[in-house]
Amino acid sequence: MRNWNKTQWLYLFAGLFIAIACVGIALEHFEVLLIPVVLLIVYLAFFHLDTLYLFLLFLVPLSVNLDDIGMGVGMTLPTDPILFGLLLLVIIKSLYLESFNTNILKHPVSIIIYIQLAWVFISSLTSTMPVISFKYLTAQLWYFATFYFIATHVFLKIRNIKKFFWLYVLPFSIVITYTLVRHASFNFDQHPGNWVMKPFYNDHTSYGAALALFIPFLIGITFNYNKKEALFKPLYFFILLYFIVATIFSYTRAAWLSLAVGLMVYIILKFKIRWQILFVGFISLCIAGLVMQNEIEHYFSKNKVNSSTEIDQHVKSMSNVSSDASNKERINRWKSGFEMFKERPIFGWGPGTYSFNYGKFQKASDKTIISTNAGDGGNAHSEFVGPMSESGILGILIVFVFFITILITAVRVYKRSTTQFFKNYSIFCVIGLVTYMIHGFLNNFLDTDKITAPFYGMTAIIVVMDLYQKNKITLQEDDLNA
Repeated sequence: MRNWNKTQWLYLFAGLFIAIACVGIALEHFEVLLIPVVLLIVYLAFFHLDTLYLFLLFLVPLSVNLDDIGMGVGMTLPTDPILFGLLLLVIIKSLYLESFNTNILKHPVSIIIYIQLAWVFISSLTSTMPVISFKYLTAQLWYFATFYFIATHVFLKIRNIKKFFWLYVLPFSIVITYTLVRHASFNFDQHPGNWVMKPFYNDHTSYGAALALFIPFLIGITFNYNKKEALFKPLYFFILLYFIVATIFSYTRAAWLSLAVGLMVYIILKFKIRWQILFVGFISLCIAGLVMQNEIEHYFSKNKVNSSTEIDQHVKSMSNVSSDASNKERINRWKSGFEMFKERPIFGWGPGTYSFNYGKFQKASDKTIISTNAGDGGNAHSEFVGPMSESGILGILIVFVFFITILITAVRVYKRSTTQFFKNYSIFCVIGLVTYMIHGFLNNFLDTDKITAPFYGMTAIIVVMDLYQKNKITLQEDDLNA
């Protein structure tokens, strides 16, 4: 058998699989038919990791969340099993095979990730629900392992940076089509717009957050002059228009707001507005807010416009904190989170446990028509309040430092860019990341693959570009001037 060629080995394994498949089907164990898929994924993981990462990225928008597969455990298919396998691969590569690029491992963004994971581990030990917390920690480990650490090495090939954007946008377009077709059957009414994207996205807010992450990229490639891509401009414009229409009919006010802030950041960077001017402007706004505090409170209390199918009414409802159920419920969740923090300020209640504990901290005066006495309505609706209540004071501080470090790195990369490719893709990432950071004040989705994949992916792109500009890594530069 030592002298067999590849064809003979192929025949042997094919024969074995057919025999196993026949036995499995006869015994009604149809899962044996997945053996070739599993073997292919294992092969790609060890020999073509970049291909597996990009394939996984393509699957993310199309993945389906199963709330309970048994014993109260949820799973996202088909991505979670692959993510778990890639986490094991990262551990094996780190301990027994070749190590990851040390400059990537020592980057400030990477260091903050280690600190964050370490604190999640510590606060899981003191958690009120350790099983839930360690499950949360495991998910965070495989998200960071794949969507950040593996991604940074995949992006050492410049062409993979372009692929990253398109391999999320194209399958996401399928989800948009599915959503718009379903929504059309309800005449694009606002209330069905909250759930018509299921089972691919849990609700309109995560769907809107994902749309906002990629609209800056689509605007950039549509309107940036590039001879090589001139023939594709009409297609780019159509996809951009498609995403804008989807964002409008998502009725996600946080997404609309985040895109508006992203535009402001683009103007600041494009016109090189100095930070001193921005600082003075910020202080002036704060002083004006304090001086006009009574007038502002009076305006908010007078606004009775509720969320609506009418776009202008839906926009006005953003500042309605007196009668809009969605806004009032969000404030209820935040207040509950603060009360949880006050009771356990150091270690918090445990990562991933907010939705199991906030119910008893609700005050009757804060409850809304969509509140539940059991407190089983979901999460904290904030990337800051959630960690604060679940992991204490260090939890929220680490999130702030993480976001600020990413932004400082991203802006530095953009300002130091000497090629059009770096300038274009760094600004795509900067604005995309800003949209989610703003969104993070109002919602939290960094515990789902739908958002972690693009958010950590864009972060990985920024880190790779930063290290390249510092001459700490080399890139395959075939598309660098594209």
